[in-house]
Amino acid sequence: MSETFTLTSNRVSLQPFTEHHLDARIHYQALPEVARYLYRSPLTPEATRESALVNRERRFESPGDRLLFAVVRNVDNILLGEVVATLENPHACQIEIGWIFDPGSAGRGYATEAAKTLLTYLFTAENAHRVFARLDAENDASRRLCERLGMREEAHLIENDRDGDRWGSEYVYAILAREFEPAQAQKECIADSSSGSSMPYPPLKMSVQVHPLPRILSHRPLPSGMRPTAIHQK
Repeated sequence: MSETFTLTSNRVSLQPFTEHHLDARIHYQALPEVARYLYRSPLTPEATRESALVNRERRFESPGDRLLFAVVRNVDNILLGEVVATLENPHACQIEIGWIFDPGSAGRGYATEAAKTLLTYLFTAENAHRVFARLDAENDASRRLCERLGMREEAHLIENDRDGDRWGSEYVYAILAREFEPAQAQKECIADSSSGSSMPYPPLKMSVQVHPLPRILSHRPLPSGMRPTAIHQK
């Protein structure tokens, strides 16, 4: 039986993209400020649609497989952005994560809550050993998000890639399963929000709802890899 997973926290849900989400995704994927740290041009409407819907049929089994989720606000079903997990090494349980959010949703803690929900799923349901993120060294918003998630800086690569005529440098952030503490990380997010960096929200609660719909995740014990994409991430 085909299945689709919805990951639900207090304010947001992570779910497969549908036709309902596409206009909002086309909007933010076309913004130059969103594409800036992705080392590619803004997506065309056609590419935005295809990349969102083709992922529904993919499995999380082989290196390079991706789990792409629409991040939707629970109260009104508005699309805020997206998070993604890429299986990097199934044998070593290595997974890369990333995110892209509409700039209009920034400053309210939605990205932190969505990324925390995804991390919780990867470490608990997919048995990830290490989850990492790669981001442009100039992408301060994503760097701060990694730190709020409890990830540590593991590497600073100097001019390791090109974005058109620009040489780009890159940070690698990571966290191990034994280091992941959802409750403590959530307290830190609330503390950050009380200082004015984002709006406060209640402690994280995550549920996994499985529905008999087109498959986007396979239920497998070994996890691994992905690549960040943006509030500003490469």
